[in-house]
Amino acid sequence: MNSFQHTVNEYKIDRDLINKFLLSMEMDLIKTDHTKSSYKNYILGSAEVVGLMCLKVFVQGDQQKYNELKPFAMSLGAAFQKLTFFVICVLTIKIWADPTFRKLI
Repeated sequence: MNSFQHTVNEYKIDRDLINKFLLSMEMDLIKTDHTKSSYKNYILGSAEVVGLMCLKVFVQGDQQKYNELKPFAMSLGAAFQKLTFFVICVLTIKIWADPTFRKLI
């Protein structure tokens, strides 16, 4: 936590980004059937803001460069998160299709 706090202070990472991230992490604690809106909010907080926090560090305080790259950082974060969901789904299907695994349950 000390390193994270140091990074937040040094690169002036917006508290709103952190709050959105924490809200999405809290959503992980509760089983939820997402609506399109809640899914978008989850992706925003779990992935897009992570991209924005990283971008703050990468541009070293250059706000103009941050603003220019912001949509790309958000899209990249969202793409990684959605790819992770896809991989989890594929692996889950493969595990459930495995007769060895089914014998264990």
